[in-house]
Formats: sequence, C-alpha cells, structure tokens
Amino acid sequence: QALRLNPDYADAHNNLGNALKLEGKLEEAISHYRKAIELKLEDESARNNLGAALLAQGKFEDAVSYFREALHRNANYADAYTNLGLAAALQGRTDEAIGYFRQALQVKPSDGEAHYNLGIALLSQGKVDDAISQLRLSIQTKPSNTDAYYKLGAALKAQGKLNEAVIAFRQALQLRPDWILPLNDISLILATHPDPNIRDTRQAIVFAERAAKLTQYRNPAVLATLSVAYAAAGRIDDAISAAEAALPLTSAQGDEQLANIIRSQLELYKKAKP
Repeated sequence: QALRLNPDYADAHNNLGNALKLEGKLEEAISHYRKAIELKLEDESARNNLGAALLAQGKFEDAVSYFREALHRNANYADAYTNLGLAAALQGRTDEAIGYFRQALQVKPSDGEAHYNLGIALLSQGKVDDAISQLRLSIQTKPSNTDAYYKLGAALKAQGKLNEAVIAFRQALQLRPDWILPLNDISLILATHPDPNIRDTRQAIVFAERAAKLTQYRNPAVLATLSVAYAAAGRIDDAISAAEAALPLTSAQGDEQLANIIRSQLELYKKAKP
C-alpha cells in the first residue's frame, strides 16, 4: 500500500523485501532490495539484507561484497559482521567466522544471534565450555531462540550434565512443543538416567511416543529411543516391536551405525535385559 502511494519509498522496498524473504520468495525480495539501494544510495540496511538473500541462494561472493559495502557505510553495523561470519562458516572457514562474530559482539554485546552463531562455531571446534557460555548469553539476550536452548541442551548432554540438559530441552519444548529433536533427547535421558530418583520411564515413554507419532513411526532414531524407554519400564515386548520396526528403516537410510546399535539392543531385549 505504501508503494502504491509512493513507488519511490526506499524503506518500504527494503521492508517488503524482508517480508518476501521470510516467505522464501528470494528473487522478489532481491528485486526490492536492489530498488531500495537505487533510491537510497547510502542505506547500509538494504545492502546487508540483499547480501543475506544472496547468501541464502548460495551466492557467497556477491553476498560478501554487499556485507562489506554495508560496513563501508556503517563500520558499527553488527548484523553485517554476523552475516560475514555466517558466510565464512558456510564455506568451512570457522576461525574466520569466529572472528567476525566476535567483531559483531564488540559492536553490539547484546546481539543474541551473534552469541548463538559464535556458540555453534565454537562447538564445531570442540570448545564446549566456551560454546555453552555463548549459548547461555544468546538465551539471555534473545529468550525466543529455540535453537539456542536445544544446542545448549545437546552440549550439556555431551558433557554428562544431564539434569541441566533436561532443563534446556524442556525450555526448547515450551517454545516449540512438536520439535522432534528435544523430544527424542529428553526421552533418552529420562529413560536411562543413572540416578533412579531422576529416571522417569513413564515420562520418557510419553515423550518418545509423541515423537514417534509426529514422525508417523518412520524415524529409526526415534523408534530406537522408544524401544529404550519401553525396555527401561520393563515393557520388553513393546521394546522389541519398536526396535524391530526401526531396523529396516535404518537400512533404507544407509545408517549402519544406528543399525548396529539397534541390533545390540534387540539382543539384550530378547534376553529380557533393558
């Protein structure tokens, strides 16, 4: 409507581009970003947004050039540093990506996205403690970031901090109740927790059955977790059925590692050992 009233309204072109990008209409978004730049030559926002759309298309060099143009116009533009970091990360240049994310945070310490992306990059390098710190900061500055809660839970689980991991997974599920990954992870922890006072096979089954229904019983990893939850509750026949349903699905996916795990589970279940 704004553009019908004024076709040369640069900010409306930029904002319309953002809305179209969210809908996945990248070509249309790009055309509006280009128009915004044409009408407002010094606008760093439209350049950064155009770069982000080009990055989503895998056009790395073009994207990076627009991020750099945005920074040329505003050296304190945190989003452009973050996007340069994403471009570097997507090309496997993790050290470079970390540098850009840190630059973004120097400019804007409360940038939740930069903290999150820095945390993911650090995780990829095995720097789990540093990554956890960044993921916690991401959640503090952007509490709606469901991915940050899940990645935090996964990192804590890898460290053996199962109770904290469960809290993080529960927070992810509060924001996104039908998310398969935390449903599966929290079920496995609750079914196998070494502390019997925390182990909760009933809840583990609830989470695993929900994940199985959401995946129409076609996800072998979810079915494997469901079998573990059943076995932990003493429901051995159900555990065997779930594991046997999972096994052919692993073959279809070519996941021999999971297939071997499930075969080992089945051997235990058939001996009535969870």
